[in-house]
Amino acid sequence: MRRLAVGRPDLTADIGERVVEAGDNRGSTALVTARDSTRSFSAAGVLGAQSTTLAIYAARLGGEAGRLANDANRAAVGAQAVATAAADRRAQVEGVTLDDELMKMTVFQNAYAASARVIQAATEMLDVLLSLGYR
Repeated sequence: MRRLAVGRPDLTADIGERVVEAGDNRGSTALVTARDSTRSFSAAGVLGAQSTTLAIYAARLGGEAGRLANDANRAAVGAQAVATAAADRRAQVEGVTLDDELMKMTVFQNAYAASARVIQAATEMLDVLLSLGYR
């Protein structure tokens, strides 16, 4: 396991002397001070300009990022629901029922057969008329 170095080096130490002493936690104290000191932050994205601590600003930033992600997720779910509803309605309009199509095909097949019989009868009548006229 690696450990975070939290000591603060003594830059005035001479060569050969220790720069950081064991148990020195001045670096961690400086980090906590940086986290808890009030500073000014300019406006960024949905966050307005504000003066607050780094910890509070980071929490607000994380909260806004989470809220925006949640809003985007809800919008995506809503858009998917609208797309599904539109696809369902289109399928209802375009939908073909096999029973209706089979019935129409049978009607057209019978009409075609009847037309073929009419043409055959007309051909036979024409043949009879032509044979009567040539005698």
